[in-house]
Amino acid sequence: MDDKSDRLIGVDIGKRFLDVAREGVRAIRRHSHDAVEIARLVDELEPEHDIVIFERSGGYERRLEGQLAAARIRCAAAAIAVALTDEHAAARSSAIDA
Repeated sequence: MDDKSDRLIGVDIGKRFLDVAREGVRAIRRHSHDAVEIARLVDELEPEHDIVIFERSGGYERRLEGQLAAARIRCAAAAIAVALTDEHAAARSSAIDA
């Protein structure tokens, strides 16, 4: 049995790129958001230890999510909502109306 612990992998998903941050690694790696690059990324992961976390982003996450599932890589997709205070909402509305 392997005594390695779980490692978190954070992925910022954009229309053209995936920015990947690995726990314990300073550098952030950028991958093109296409099937070939996502396959390379998934091949680098260890199903026994890696957990990939990403934010839902209008469907752009689907390709990554599908390849992670096929490779049996654990993942968590978060739907992050920003709550605006009344003050922030008013400021935002004023900027739009200007």
